[in-house]
Amino acid sequence: MESLETALKLAAEKKPPEHIRNVCLVAHVDHGKTSFADSLVSANAVISSRMAGKLRYMDSREDEQTRGITMKSSGISLLCEPLLINLIDSPGHVDFSGEVTSALILSDIALLLIDVIEGICSQTEALIRQVIRNGQAMILVINKIDRLRVELKMSASEAYQHMARLIEGVNSCISQVLGGIVLEDDTWGNIEEAEAKLHFDPVKGNVIFSSALHSYAFGCEDFAQLAAQKMKVEKSVIQPAMFGDFWISATGDIRDKAAAKNKATLFERIVLEPLWKLHDLGLVENDVTKLAEAATKLGFVLKSRRANEAFDELMRSWLPLPKASFRAVARAPNVRSTFETRHRLDHLTGHRLDHPLRSFVLTCNPSAITIVFVVKLLPTENRNSNLTSRRAICRVLSGTLKKGDTLYVLQQH
Repeated sequence: MESLETALKLAAEKKPPEHIRNVCLVAHVDHGKTSFADSLVSANAVISSRMAGKLRYMDSREDEQTRGITMKSSGISLLCEPLLINLIDSPGHVDFSGEVTSALILSDIALLLIDVIEGICSQTEALIRQVIRNGQAMILVINKIDRLRVELKMSASEAYQHMARLIEGVNSCISQVLGGIVLEDDTWGNIEEAEAKLHFDPVKGNVIFSSALHSYAFGCEDFAQLAAQKMKVEKSVIQPAMFGDFWISATGDIRDKAAAKNKATLFERIVLEPLWKLHDLGLVENDVTKLAEAATKLGFVLKSRRANEAFDELMRSWLPLPKASFRAVARAPNVRSTFETRHRLDHLTGHRLDHPLRSFVLTCNPSAITIVFVVKLLPTENRNSNLTSRRAICRVLSGTLKKGDTLYVLQQH
């Protein structure tokens, strides 16, 4: 553990701003954030991959483990070369919304998890509104998709339609939030452009399908690559049709109007049908022999002898959750480019374009003047005296902060 901490410290010192991502996990309570975080943490061997999704590593407090909910935001730095990812797991319960606000202010990218069965809840809508107002990038994670097959027994077609409606619902929520914001603030400009930028579409790569419990996740491009190799065509030909009303003919042509012709979509045929077969073998029929045969066809040799454990082993190897997540995060803004969005920077400097600190934040130069943004003050008792000192949760926006530095408070007006 000590060597990992040393490596992370050295990486943080050497990484340029372009290679740093500040990511926050947000969701309604019990939608799977902490289990999802387990899998991300396992990518750096902090915990065993077998325990990912079950350990709740980021819930470090005893009361959090006892109650099974996150009550305080917690963070960890992860290396995914060439990126350094600062990950924050936040509470989902409305009683701890202050913790969520602090976590979002510190981060630039929000991974929004939604339970595929529970769908959009009250806290989900509140989080979408807060992320959009903050000007942060947002990635949608449709979690617990295994439940569609194992619990609800949905066919590939039923599951596809269910998830498509969920994505439409999230996009509708985004449009409603944007409509309200534009009415209040005319600096947001064209609402259609904002919608096009923020709306979720799996073929754009801003939607991840996952099961945090079984530690697997994927985007449309994962299966587009597999299909392209099988069909001997370019991935770019298949990718745009991977989610939507498209189907593939007997001659291998991709056509539209799948619903009107009563055809299975590409997502059903290429993604869900093989995925559901594996779920049946490992979690319903408990047939470890056939599961091992399926794994061999995919190029993996399973060591586990129990069907449920073998299923987890296969899915972690074939569709590792960290890979899909870090790939989406890599496309999102880095710690410098995030403030190129005007509304993101306005939260720090107001609407003043001539604010003296604005250029330093945009430059994000470790050798420039030191600017520290204090997100939250934490009172702490000094046992050696009757005085009460304070610790601060903060973010360095420019320059370098060292022990012993003298800082000055600048009130925002």
